[in-house]
Amino acid sequence: MTTKTLTVAVEYRGDEATGYATVTPGRGTGAEITLHGTKPRWMAEIGEMVTHPYTRTFRVGDTVEYDSYNLSYTGTIVSVGKKTVTVDPGRGGRTRRLTFHTFNWRNWNFDAEDTARRNSEMMMTL
Repeated sequence: MTTKTLTVAVEYRGDEATGYATVTPGRGTGAEITLHGTKPRWMAEIGEMVTHPYTRTFRVGDTVEYDSYNLSYTGTIVSVGKKTVTVDPGRGGRTRRLTFHTFNWRNWNFDAEDTARRNSEMMMTL
């Protein structure tokens, strides 16, 4: 029995970023979300806003950010749906379901090492 993979393109518009997500839904190997978009950023060197394109692919099992306050809360992607990404924070916490817009807003430039470093620095001040 073969399983068909459905790829869905979903447009999102945020306050700053625009783009779309290509999604291969599922819970196991092969399930992924790819974020495509542009984000304006201030370039101090030239004194103006410049639009930067980005493409990021996340697969089931990857670490992503699902929430933040003083710290960035990270978890593991457990499934990718047609409209949401489900993240398990581990440590016995409940799973979180992020819309593609929220997922993009939190993860378009996610860097696990940098996030861990910033969390460590913040923990020293709390």
